[in-house]
Amino acid sequence: METQGRRPWLVDVHNHVMPAEVLDLLRREPAYGVRIEGNRWVGGHHVPFTIETSFHDPVAKLAELDSYEIASAVVSPTPAL
Repeated sequence: METQGRRPWLVDVHNHVMPAEVLDLLRREPAYGVRIEGNRWVGGHHVPFTIETSFHDPVAKLAELDSYEIASAVVSPTPAL
């Protein structure tokens, strides 16, 4: 969709992050009931899922947004956190 020759400004309003520090904590502390197996989240109150690099790496997040031509995003922790 174009507006007067310009592309619309796309904003992702449902985008998740998992701070690397939180992932490190979960790897060290079994009391949380979560295991991080490689790049997989296992346990807790969530089905197992792949932890994408863009969840915890700001450069990867920006590259991911750019690949979809998304100008900005409203980020929040994943529901699993």
